[in-house]
Amino acid sequence: MLNELFRSEISLDLDYRILSAVGSLLALSLLFIVLAIKRFFRGNILTASIQSLSGLSLCLAALLSLSIAMNFYSYGRLTFEQPIVQLTFKKMEEQQFQVDISFENKKSLIAT
Repeated sequence: MLNELFRSEISLDLDYRILSAVGSLLALSLLFIVLAIKRFFRGNILTASIQSLSGLSLCLAALLSLSIAMNFYSYGRLTFEQPIVQLTFKKMEEQQFQVDISFENKKSLIAT
């Protein structure tokens, strides 16, 4: 199973500005976490906890923005539209219609 994960190609066709912004947020969050660990070992527990929480929140913000950017960029691949059916309505009586459903492969259904 792990071999399949490593062999699968994951393509991030994202803009370099988005990747650089996410990378800088992750680097800044890593810096905050390292500084928080140093302050923790020096005995400044309160400032270490505040700094580690800010580092973790920056990391979460970076991952959230990466997730949103991937969602926006993957939406472009889903917008290829093509007609599936063609509906034709004919009025038979008051509040009654005949519907001609024509599929792309030239099959047709008539429903009343």
